[in-house]
Amino acid sequence: MPDSPLLFLTPNLERFRPRAVTFDADGVLHRGRGVLPGAVDLIDALDARGIPWTIVTNNSRQTPSVAAAFYRAIGLPVRDTNVSTAAQAMAAYIASHQEHGRPLVFALGDADLVATLTAAGCEVTDDEQLCQWAAVGLDRELSYDKLRRVSDAVRRGARFVAANLDPTIPSETGAIPGVGAIAAAIRVASGVEPTNIGKPGPEMMLQAVHAMGATPDTAVHLGDRIDSDVLGARRAGMVAVLVETGGHTRRDAAGLPPGEQPDVVAVDLPAIMRWWEL
Repeated sequence: MPDSPLLFLTPNLERFRPRAVTFDADGVLHRGRGVLPGAVDLIDALDARGIPWTIVTNNSRQTPSVAAAFYRAIGLPVRDTNVSTAAQAMAAYIASHQEHGRPLVFALGDADLVATLTAAGCEVTDDEQLCQWAAVGLDRELSYDKLRRVSDAVRRGARFVAANLDPTIPSETGAIPGVGAIAAAIRVASGVEPTNIGKPGPEMMLQAVHAMGATPDTAVHLGDRIDSDVLGARRAGMVAVLVETGGHTRRDAAGLPPGEQPDVVAVDLPAIMRWWEL
């Protein structure tokens, strides 16, 4: 694949202009605590032209306001309303798919997950015999008893949803078990596959697009990973743009089937601004 700043793998996108944008943050807007070139300029240009945008993150612990505060602290102009987390999307999914009454949810997660579920209209219960939903986030105080009880609930018929299926998350000491590892244990114990809310599932991205008043075919997702960002955008029916400032590059995409490749590869965010004439 040629090393041009922009590589169009799907025809006729050169003149595409988005009506809404979703971002992955780490690897696209920042790397660690360092803001990447063009990030602030792109955000400011989208705001100036009235193009809505949202950061979509598989984070199942922080509320949008906590996540947005981190972005602001490192220098990104992010409002609380510019962030959608997997926990928030999971709560909205449960509330919108409950047939009757207030959903009774057995939650694996911390106080922020419980608060997020409650804010969406869910009632959190620790009774595995009564719960209608089993909502799995990152539970740093997971016990065998909680694992047993939530597995019992799923076997009994509670609907099983996971904020994401990431097997690990980074920590200061290296990779540690993530939500996907917890969900895998429940899946094996119950024989039931979870509904994945986060990337590469389409649910969180679709919620963000609809909340911005757009449709998937008019929206674009900018991400740095093929296995989560590109695949998630493809599943959601969005234009998938791989930004080569993080996990994957055009060389990683080269050998993939057409349906799994990004629509566009951009070397960085300034290249995207030139594409959109911002």
